[in-house]
Amino acid sequence: MKSERKSAVTWCLGVSIAVCCCLSILYSFLPPFLNPDEAIQGQVRMPFSKEELHNFGAVDYVIFGGMLAITAATGLYHAFAGGGQRTTAKYLMADRSMFSLPVAISVLASFLSAVTILGLPSEIFVFGVQYWMVIWCYFITIPVTAIFFIPVFHGLGLTSAYEYLEQRFSMSLRVVAACLFIVQNTFYIAVILYAPALALETVTKFAVWKTVLITGIVCTIYTSLGGMKAVIYTDVFNFCVLFVSLVTIVVMGTVRAGGLGRVWEINANHSHLNFFDFDGDPTARLSFWSLVIGGAFTTLPMWAVSQTSVQRFLTARSLKEARRSVWINLPGNIIMVTLVAFSGMVLFAFYNDTDGKGQETHPTPNYTSPDQILVYFVSEEFGSIPVLQPQGSMPLRPLPLWTSFDQSGTGED
Repeated sequence: MKSERKSAVTWCLGVSIAVCCCLSILYSFLPPFLNPDEAIQGQVRMPFSKEELHNFGAVDYVIFGGMLAITAATGLYHAFAGGGQRTTAKYLMADRSMFSLPVAISVLASFLSAVTILGLPSEIFVFGVQYWMVIWCYFITIPVTAIFFIPVFHGLGLTSAYEYLEQRFSMSLRVVAACLFIVQNTFYIAVILYAPALALETVTKFAVWKTVLITGIVCTIYTSLGGMKAVIYTDVFNFCVLFVSLVTIVVMGTVRAGGLGRVWEINANHSHLNFFDFDGDPTARLSFWSLVIGGAFTTLPMWAVSQTSVQRFLTARSLKEARRSVWINLPGNIIMVTLVAFSGMVLFAFYNDTDGKGQETHPTPNYTSPDQILVYFVSEEFGSIPVLQPQGSMPLRPLPLWTSFDQSGTGED
């Protein structure tokens, strides 16, 4: 019975990955939703040809391929280590044996998709630092999750967040909620598969569909074979690569932009330091209240009841470890959002600095979407450094989509 159940889970996971890949490939043929000419006003945008980009070299391909291999090998290792994934508890819940730190990193990495890494610097670059204030919503989300939700789920010994709905209400409600989760994540994962694939295409000859297909295959291998433990440890590995890469880009980018003081000065001169806007107008694009209150309502379902996070939290060996893994994500979210947001400030300072004659020293490149600004910056400024070249094209972990793709995890529903 257990082996049939595991086979069904693996089959469903493979089908989900295939659907997401297909949606991502189809998405690549759609026109962009954002017209950069309307979003970026008052800036000089210069042509940026393929020749100016530092394309992948041999060392880049070796590093990129090595990270693919490590990711797949993680799944293969956990598929056979310790007797393999012989039970449903071991496959879905890592035998409830995990410590808090890897669980915390895995959950944090799961919500750091290419949409965040590409989109947040673009948001800061175009509209200023106001969105940065979304970090305050985590002072609501994290405590509520740790204090109220995790003890309930952990105390019931659940495997799926939707088991609670069955126990509290009915099987039909559980099925509906699980189906909605699958549908929502199928479209979401398709987008985050597509985003870094598009960025990778900028600096390589890989077509979008090829990147999506390769990523989907590797994901299928390590997730379906290695189970939840492989997912968590792959998340940890990829997150470490992501974090080191982001820190390197921010530090080196700050130096190229003229230093921390210069970055702050240029952003201030262009009214980009719009941290706090307490406007109560509900039609305003962003305000402190919409970011904090709206952000809390947005993130609370993700952290407290989503199968993506709940399944990971419940792999902890005790309630204490599970709660600790939630609390670790309070500083973790603040640090990561701050790091990514500050990279947007660095980009804005770099491309809006002027010489003594008032001419921009680094004209804004003629990208097709604002989300490409980080890609162009890293490729142009650091493309000669083998390890950093892929980072500009978003294989930061090695593509941030992998851990985000694991939001489907190896969930029972």
